[in-house]
Amino acid sequence: MHNSFQSLKFQTPVFEKDRPVFPDSPMRTTPYILRNIQNWKWEVEIQALTLQYLMGGHTVYEIEGEKVEAAKGACFLFMPGQKLAGCSVDGKPVTMFAAHFAKVPQLLSIGKLIYAPIREVTLFEETAEYAVKCRQENRANSDAYTETALLQLFYLLESNLSTGPVSAVQLKVEELVEQIKREPNRDWRIEVMCEQTALSRSQLTRWFNRLTGIPPNRYVIEHRIARAIQMLGMTDLPVAEIAESLGYRDVPFFIRQFRQETGMPPGSLRK
Repeated sequence: MHNSFQSLKFQTPVFEKDRPVFPDSPMRTTPYILRNIQNWKWEVEIQALTLQYLMGGHTVYEIEGEKVEAAKGACFLFMPGQKLAGCSVDGKPVTMFAAHFAKVPQLLSIGKLIYAPIREVTLFEETAEYAVKCRQENRANSDAYTETALLQLFYLLESNLSTGPVSAVQLKVEELVEQIKREPNRDWRIEVMCEQTALSRSQLTRWFNRLTGIPPNRYVIEHRIARAIQMLGMTDLPVAEIAESLGYRDVPFFIRQFRQETGMPPGSLRK
């Protein structure tokens, strides 16, 4: 699978009245996200190259005698001609992203089930949401933007497929990094991070430097300021609300830290 997605261009199908992508749901465009599906069940022969990613819940898939249990973060690549069954565990709701492709590269003609847990969950899900948003906007460059985002998802899947065994400690620290991205407003003092990962301060710092290039406290600050810059540019929220949403209880402290990191106060940057 190494380098199998390099320089490939995938053509994503769109709705055509006489050639629906899904005969049972002919108006559904792709990619899409199905949210909180109760009692999800799937028995199908795959018609188009399909990338499917589980955003929430638990499922079980079976293909040619191979059974795989999947939880949030699992990504699958299903090939045309494959017959498979899938269902949610105990009928509980699942949320999943899917994209289908009109062209199937020959070098992806693999019979077995292709899947991997995605470790860069936040990046993958933000890219998936962006792909769906671009397709729904239906603007002049929507197809190009959608396919660029989907190609990024393929690269992420490939990198996770080619990664060797990962230690339990690394997985803990990677999960911590993802949690900081998802919930920047939480208490991320070094003591809290050490307790969550069961690592000493020096061990945690060493792993953070290895995985992110910077120490844990520095990572929290840089991520919060980067998110603040994004919110200042994309929303009209007051600075105090932005500070609170990022975990700052002291607005003057947030403004001082923002100035130290960017060279200007939040209000000036917004202008």
